[in-house]
Amino acid sequence: MSQGNFNSSVSTSSWVSSLTGRVSTTTVAMSANAQYQLALSQSSISTSVMFTSTLGTSPSAWSTLSGATGLPNYSTISYTTGAISGTGQYGVLGTNTGNLYTTSTFGQSWANTASTVPYSYFRFDNSLADVQGNTTLTATGTIGYVTGNVGTHALSISNTPAGSVSTKYVRGPITIGNRCTIACWINFVTLPTTDATVSTVIAFGTSSQNLLWISYYKDESGPGYTGFYVSYMDSTNTNISILGRYTVTTNTWYNIRVVFQGNSISYVYINNALS
Repeated sequence: MSQGNFNSSVSTSSWVSSLTGRVSTTTVAMSANAQYQLALSQSSISTSVMFTSTLGTSPSAWSTLSGATGLPNYSTISYTTGAISGTGQYGVLGTNTGNLYTTSTFGQSWANTASTVPYSYFRFDNSLADVQGNTTLTATGTIGYVTGNVGTHALSISNTPAGSVSTKYVRGPITIGNRCTIACWINFVTLPTTDATVSTVIAFGTSSQNLLWISYYKDESGPGYTGFYVSYMDSTNTNISILGRYTVTTNTWYNIRVVFQGNSISYVYINNALS
């Protein structure tokens, strides 16, 4: 049903339109007595997931679940499937991000079934939006998007020459605490060529001091100091490298996962291998 939902409580010859103005409807589900109904469209709009607890006999009987407790911001995902239990108390929603959200409260609140839900998740699919809705990024200078390694797009930021003072970047408020995990894909298109220069990819801290950062360092003053680094500032303001001197190749995607544990042992995985 491409433009609306229809229901009938009498016979197959007495169908009436109950939900109009739909972009498309790809999934419908209902409880055993039809009191609770769910209608999904695979589009990132506020009406992509509609719900009724009153048989849905008219458009006014439906309301959007977008913004319901526990569900992500509608502009960052689309729903791919959904189901409701016979009593209507339990339900499940699947998304294009691979997450399943369940309810046991007749659709009033939802929970992500993932064992670990990230505080923030940035897909950078032509947008700076946080899927989790906890962090707002703001761009300074001109940024762009290119074909990504995971998903459709990737954020592209070019400051030239590599290692110069950044005039293009994105920034947002986030608190990581003493323990966190950071995962991302990185592709260095160019690398610094001037000695003693740094290209910082990700930095956590304040405007005056970095507390944890991922970067590439060009330094020919010592034996083999050039390479990819993951570093942090300890409680004595000493620069500590979790990973250093890792050789990278331009125009190559690297999967980076940092398990940061403050002053305890921290780990860096590159392409799923402990480095």
